[in-house]
Amino acid sequence: MFVYKNNILFIEDTPFSEIIKRTGTPCYIYSQSLINSQYTILRDLFSGLNCSLRFSVKSLGNIAILALLKKLGAGADIVSGGELFRCKKAGMKGRDLVFSGAGKTAEEIKAALDFGVEIINAESTEEIGVIEQIAAGLGRTARIAFRINPDVDARTHKKITTGKKETKFGIAPEQAAEVLKNKNLFPHIDFCGVDMHIGSQILSVEPFTEAVKKMFSIIDFLAAYNFKPQTFNLGGGFGIVYNSKTEKPFPFTVYRKKIIPLLQSRPYRYLIEPGRFISGPSGLMIAGVQYTKNTAGKNFIITDAGFNDLVRPAMYESYHEISPCIIKTAQKPITADIVGPLCETGDIFAAGRSIEPVKRGEYLAFFNAGAYGTAMSSMYNSRPLAPEVLVSGSSFRIIRKRWSYKDMLRGEKL
Repeated sequence: MFVYKNNILFIEDTPFSEIIKRTGTPCYIYSQSLINSQYTILRDLFSGLNCSLRFSVKSLGNIAILALLKKLGAGADIVSGGELFRCKKAGMKGRDLVFSGAGKTAEEIKAALDFGVEIINAESTEEIGVIEQIAAGLGRTARIAFRINPDVDARTHKKITTGKKETKFGIAPEQAAEVLKNKNLFPHIDFCGVDMHIGSQILSVEPFTEAVKKMFSIIDFLAAYNFKPQTFNLGGGFGIVYNSKTEKPFPFTVYRKKIIPLLQSRPYRYLIEPGRFISGPSGLMIAGVQYTKNTAGKNFIITDAGFNDLVRPAMYESYHEISPCIIKTAQKPITADIVGPLCETGDIFAAGRSIEPVKRGEYLAFFNAGAYGTAMSSMYNSRPLAPEVLVSGSSFRIIRKRWSYKDMLRGEKL
């Protein structure tokens, strides 16, 4: 958890200053207790169902976090060979994994089958043909779920809406039916389930209700082709509160009332693929204040973190609550643009934000940064990747060191 004690930011029982003494800034810090509690909320929500949780690795892929989630009982939803490799290193087994993604390479499919990944979520008829060829060459049976696009508006940012018919994701029900009609062409495939994922950062229940009902209708349509799914992957998408002034927490009470009974009406084994809901609130980024200035009557706070470290505000116009790590209650807030050091006008975290004045050498905390923070970071402007820290009570450990300049050149040759 992240709390202020005597106006000083603590991560669980550890003051932020103890961590940045060792890591410098910018750095990412995760709370183990928050990871545990966010996982527990979802585990308890689905406790009345035969349901398995598969954490979305794309939201936060550090192997220490994956190992922690494995201990809690989670598996993983992977979307690349690299994420498969991470899960192996974290101690996960093939049975713990589902493999998603619209553009899986033949090499990635082969690696997944070699490792014994439980289910591959297939997104096109052509992909199914490739899986059949690879499985035949290996002498194995691939377990496949049709990722069906239910054409539901998730009511979220357009760049993270994935369940509309015009997106690149999923296979149409009619195409799935055509595959099933020609099932004899795929002797090395077990068509064992269905999968959906309508989007991310969803804060209302209605899109989920509509999607589940549509998926049940699609399953009934496919039953005419002797399709009897064992699994139904509900995807992820549960949103979190980034802006406490304009957003409300996801209404799990309503979800439990409206959707759980729907799911209980069918005998499937369910899977869920949450990412942001677990990783987002569990992490923050701390950046150092490099300079402050006033230009043409406008205040700027320039930090040592850029969109190479946290790209969400630049890419999605996303909001993060930003506060000084040490609060001085007597100071009147100013309005300022909070920006990074990159040679890009778009390197901005917040425009016209009301914030307590800070000065060079002080620190800012960017909250709810655990999801798609380090996962989407880069070395743009040749800036090393930031360190990651996991806190448990009054102790912490560095789970990724800051990259050096030498690390950045790894693999390059003159």
